[in-house]
Amino acid sequence: MTELMGQLLKTGKDQQMVKAYQDCFLLLTKTYYQSGNRKLVKFLAFTYRELLKTFLKGRLSSSAINVKFF
Repeated sequence: MTELMGQLLKTGKDQQMVKAYQDCFLLLTKTYYQSGNRKLVKFLAFTYRELLKTFLKGRLSSSAINVKFF
């Protein structure tokens, strides 16, 4: 999952690869969430928090969404 996150966050990506990684990420998200396993759901929430932190770090401080919110 970590490698997948890294690939999604790379710049200058091939659009077909981006689509493939997004599809895999969404499939894993759905599978983990619907598994009913608390550890997998907790890991999923952690993964999304980390992605949001990474995304929001690049935003301007005057942006409506702030990393401190999360």
